[in-house]
Amino acid sequence: FVNNILFKFAVDIHGLYGNSDHFAAKAAGLEVLGISAYFNTNTPGLHLPLVTLVNFLGYRLVAVSLIPIRSGSGPDATLVYGSQDGGKTVKNSDPLFAELAKHTSAKLGLREHQVQGRMQAEPVVLHTAFDVEGHLGTDGRFYMLDLARALPSDPLNYKRGQKGQNHARLVSRFRPEFMAEYFNHSRKTLTPDSPHEVIIGKTDP
Repeated sequence: FVNNILFKFAVDIHGLYGNSDHFAAKAAGLEVLGISAYFNTNTPGLHLPLVTLVNFLGYRLVAVSLIPIRSGSGPDATLVYGSQDGGKTVKNSDPLFAELAKHTSAKLGLREHQVQGRMQAEPVVLHTAFDVEGHLGTDGRFYMLDLARALPSDPLNYKRGQKGQNHARLVSRFRPEFMAEYFNHSRKTLTPDSPHEVIIGKTDP
């Protein structure tokens, strides 16, 4: 942390992308794209972290402003929407935030769908990808973060049998411009938790 800015390298230290730093760097770019897309929905009352990328000597560094939220599952945790544990539990517990998410989904051409956490008995209705986090910050404002998977994935952008295809789908996303054109021409919406992705606990038909 430097002057309330978190700096982190875009590398795959946890193996989320098949130990591919290339995919991790792409995911960092998608985080910026997702934040820009939600910012451009002009949703009153929704706040987003400031983020930028620094590319230097073959490395990608992500710089993110700190926001007043508390992670975890304790009584002071601020999560009210989405999942922060990989889909074990999924929340939609604040009607006001749910309305903000619904507003953004209409702007982005995203479809309402149901997701059931692996440790939950009943599904919840979401307007975002299940791992997008919504928080009621300690300052009383609503924040949305973890937007790398905000937009639906592109099933044609990777080939069956291609090395690393299971991880490539995480970083092959439609752009907001495509989503707008697709909705304008077809009047159909898409879900970022799309059927061709393997998401444990997803109940969307």
